[in-house]
Amino acid sequence: MFRFAAARSVVSASIRAQTATLLNTCRTMACQRVCVVGHKVPDTDAICSAIVRAEELKANGVNATPYRLGDLNPETKFVLEQAGLEPPPLLDESITDCQLAVVDTNNPAELPDNIHTLGVHSIVDHHKLVAGLHTDTPIEIDIRPLCSAGSILFHRFQHQGLDISKTTARLMLSCILSDSLHFRSPTTTPSDITAAETLGSIAEIDVDTYGEAMLKAKSQVSHLTDANLIMMDSKVYEIGGLTSRVSVVETTDATSVLERATGLVTSMEQVTQEQKLGRLLFFVVDIVKQEAVLITADPQLADTVARAFDDATVQKDAATILVTLPGVLSRKKQILPTLEHVLG
Repeated sequence: MFRFAAARSVVSASIRAQTATLLNTCRTMACQRVCVVGHKVPDTDAICSAIVRAEELKANGVNATPYRLGDLNPETKFVLEQAGLEPPPLLDESITDCQLAVVDTNNPAELPDNIHTLGVHSIVDHHKLVAGLHTDTPIEIDIRPLCSAGSILFHRFQHQGLDISKTTARLMLSCILSDSLHFRSPTTTPSDITAAETLGSIAEIDVDTYGEAMLKAKSQVSHLTDANLIMMDSKVYEIGGLTSRVSVVETTDATSVLERATGLVTSMEQVTQEQKLGRLLFFVVDIVKQEAVLITADPQLADTVARAFDDATVQKDAATILVTLPGVLSRKKQILPTLEHVLG
């Protein structure tokens, strides 16, 4: 009996010690600063969902601040100006005292190089799961097949009963309209459209008018250099053992971009060398015609891509090759899976 009582006392003391340690750990995590970031070369969803995710975390008692990992594109500048908001500050290497709450990506190549030193707090994303991130403890991961991270955050706010202000609704709506190309992209789901309608009502915005204004802002790229245009909406993947950068420009004025094909090819070669890439693919997504055009100078790549997509057409001149892909609008759902299949 004595031995049993003594053993029970030791176990109870151990449980109390473990509980105290767990509580202290939880308090530490609650007090630790969290930096909310989207991917490098940020788009509207990466920026706006970072702002909204920080708001969600704050509502749950977390010391969270939104940051960005690059310059704003024309569309995102328009969105923030319309919302009356300043851009989030740039997360630089001097910031070392926070964990990262990641939105709109789970790809380590799109995140800070010191991501594992800082630590990952959580992930809210709508892309396929990519290997590479690791954590010391379990974290919250919310990945859903919706068109934007903003869509997921809308449902998270609703599930938690969190108030959605006019400004927050505008930001969530902007995420959806941007990533869905105003519902034209095949990534758009009925849930995204319903969410957009609800958010438009909350923000007191005419969704169609605002969506078209966003597309107009997205297409204002004539002031960008060829190199900047290539890097404006660009992601890095490992495809067939090669580090591959896949860039797109989504526009309602595709002709003005295609006219720059020769200069773009030259800049693509420079970027490939400077960044030590295995390959770089650049697509012009024509929102009006609902097609994508690959610009390249590589005949073998052009032929491979043309054979991979239905009804593709090829136009060649002395310096460039244009491969037109009817019905292709989405890098995530159409371009990338096909590239991984034919180049993998």
